[in-house]
Formats: sequence, structure tokens, C-alpha cells
Amino acid sequence: VMVIHFDKDFWGQAFWLMPESKEIAQLLDQSMLAIKLSSEGKAELTTAITSLETATGFERITLLCKCLLLISRESNKQTLSTLLVKESSFFNDDKINKVFEYTINHFKSPIDLKTVALLANLSVPSFCRYFKKNTKKTYVEFLNEMRVGHACQALIDSDRNILEISTDCGFNTISNFNKQFLKIKGIKPSVYKKNFKLKMIYK
Repeated sequence: VMVIHFDKDFWGQAFWLMPESKEIAQLLDQSMLAIKLSSEGKAELTTAITSLETATGFERITLLCKCLLLISRESNKQTLSTLLVKESSFFNDDKINKVFEYTINHFKSPIDLKTVALLANLSVPSFCRYFKKNTKKTYVEFLNEMRVGHACQALIDSDRNILEISTDCGFNTISNFNKQFLKIKGIKPSVYKKNFKLKMIYK
């Protein structure tokens, strides 16, 4: 298994303002959630990724762009909307993984700390300390990130109103949804949806 890490900002802000970057920008907006490619789309991408491993200098940058472009242009890619991809998503820790799996399957419903603490066989205070030590964030922060990630995909993929999306993603009030979305994404849900539509218009 090969994992490629890169900082979106290493290209600089000017890169994302270029019309030629629209396809890649759209892909990164979607990829907070896992994306599955068809078998037909994997062959060329596998070759590019393998080449990336041994490339140096500017060639690595061009190959990274090629990989992202190939994914963005794959017509049969499937969004796995229940699998949130974050920097803290995978650990060699049974307690954390049980909590992640439960959260992935139940984030649309109310989840209390007592429930997830029991999954880890810990008291609530011990669980809170354990989770933050291992993930560098609180469980509530993680849960909100998962819900907002799912909301981002819904804002992109559907014409449902924001209230309906917020409820479907597990937020009990629209005000809390707007607050958490702004905190995590830096913009309001309505602006996020509008910006994405503008990208599609000028693509």
C-alpha cells in the first residue's frame, strides 16, 4: 500500500485561481470522503503512482498533478459517502478503531460520550483523555468533522436545502450546524455550495 501525503497549499493560492486547476480543485473538495475508482481507471493511475515513488525534483510535482487529474477525470469513480478520510482516520489501536467504526455507522444519529466510552471499555473521563492523546483532538471535534465532511458531499451532490442536509448529518439545530461548518471549513454552508457551483459554471 502506498500513501501519498501533500499539503494543498504548497502550490500557492495563485495555482487554485487558474482555470486549468478547476478539475483538481473540485476533486479535493470531494475527497474529504473516500473515492473508489473502477478497475478500468486504476491501470494508468497505478503506473503514475509507481513512477512518483522514484521520481525526483519537478518531475514529482508533475506526476502528482497527473495522478490527481486522472482521478478527477475518472467517469466511473464512486464516492464512499460513509467513509471519511482524515489524517487521524487509521490507527493500530483496537479501542480507537472500534470507536471510529461505530461513529462511521451512526454519525447521523445522536451519539453520547458514554456510549463510545463503553466501546473502548473506559470511563468517560478516561476515554476523553485517551482519545485526545491518540488523535490530537476531542471526540466531539472528530464527530463534528465527520458530520461536516458528509455535509460537504451532500451540498455538492444534491439540491436539498441546508436544513435538511444538517439534520441528515446528525446536527440537532441549524445554528449548531452553521457554527461547526464555519469553524471547520472557514466559510458558511451556503457560501460553500455557491462557490462549488461557480467552479462548475466556469469549469
